[in-house]
Parts: sequence; C-alpha cells; structure tokens
Amino acid sequence: MSPPPQAAAPTLVAVMLCGLRKSIQAELDEFFGHLRQQAGLARDVSEQAFASARAKLADAALPYLGFVLQGLPR
Repeated sequence: MSPPPQAAAPTLVAVMLCGLRKSIQAELDEFFGHLRQQAGLARDVSEQAFASARAKLADAALPYLGFVLQGLPR
C-alpha cells in the first residue's frame, strides 16, 4: 500500500534526508515501518517505485522541500 499521492513528495524527501546507510530497500522498509509505528519492517514501496518517484522530482525542489520538512526559514 502506497502513501496517498499528496504525501508522496514530502515522504520521498524525508526518506532521502534521513541519510541512507543500508540498501535502499532496507531503508524504505524501515522508514515505512516507523511511519506505521510498527516494530517490524513494512514493505510499502519498492526500490523501483522510489527511484521512479525520485527521478520525477525537480532538482530545484529538493532544497526547498528540505527546508520545509526541517521547519527552517528559506
């Protein structure tokens, strides 16, 4: 199950800002497990879906979304 479309871009950026330390799929499973407040992993998004969504984000949007997610002034 994927997040609602209106939450897709902020969620995508939040995953990217967390700093990937493991495989992308392992990070996605852990991130969505935390969102669901589960102790275990949640396979909600595939690595391929993440890569596709990431490719659609405009380069100029990433810094802006980072500031918004962190609550920093622009």
